[in-house]
Amino acid sequence: EGTAGGAKKKKKKKSRPRHKVKDPSKPITIPPLSRERSEYQKKICSALLTSLSISTLLRCHVIVNGKGKLSVGMEILPHCANDSKSNDSKMGFIVSGMFSQSKGYYHGVGFVSSKQLIGQFIEGGNGCFALYREIDGSRDVGMRIRVWDKLKDISLTGFIKLL
Repeated sequence: EGTAGGAKKKKKKKSRPRHKVKDPSKPITIPPLSRERSEYQKKICSALLTSLSISTLLRCHVIVNGKGKLSVGMEILPHCANDSKSNDSKMGFIVSGMFSQSKGYYHGVGFVSSKQLIGQFIEGGNGCFALYREIDGSRDVGMRIRVWDKLKDISLTGFIKLL
């Protein structure tokens, strides 16, 4: 009951088990927009697409989901497109890629066509976009993509965000 000094022993409380923590480096799908907001977004993108007279290239950060290695010259394709690897669906290309020891995944830099990107906003709908969580806790919204190597016929899934 008591100790030599007269103080009572405190019972240790059992701690509750922790809840499962999701992998912070995996993208999570963003909930779909309402029908009205989706239609409004499509109208804005269509107007922007028709106003572009010259297709510009936009620099983007490419992140590989899971296993896979980025190499120079790989094609960036929309994730939501058919499995056809035609030039019509090609959005851009990879210019560099490397493995990050601190982040634990392959990533690199690529260029995408502004017309193709806006076209994917119109055609792809909500399923192409994801909320990506970095290991440091920051959050970014980007587009799900596929990266294809013509020579090796290897297809990877990934995520791009504009730089």
